[in-house]
Amino acid sequence: MQNKYNNNNLGLSLEKKDYHNKNKIIDNDDMNKEKIYWLNYDIENIKKELQELQDEENQILKDLEPFKKQIKELEEIEKRNLDKVHTYNEIKDATQNQIGKLAEYEGVTIIQMTKKLGIFLNSDEK
Repeated sequence: MQNKYNNNNLGLSLEKKDYHNKNKIIDNDDMNKEKIYWLNYDIENIKKELQELQDEENQILKDLEPFKKQIKELEEIEKRNLDKVHTYNEIKDATQNQIGKLAEYEGVTIIQMTKKLGIFLNSDEK
């Protein structure tokens, strides 16, 4: 039976005789557990590949720096706009409260009071 892990390009072997004692147990497609051994020479290739990946990650993080600054600026703008929306809502609520009190004082409905004050709730009411 040819095992898919018997491939020196991967640096793996199922036979211990030619390799050092670093091993790992893996599950293959047949639901069996198999012990594998890393080739001595391949550890250096893995270290080199790991360093290349770390360098690539560092370059990506460096490339993202301008975007991080833009994101921070956009978050600050969003916060300012949200604060303005909250202020607007507080003013609107206080105004509606006062219109309601005026309507009650004059004995009319709120709709009638808004029309009397020239406040149109919909653009088609003009």
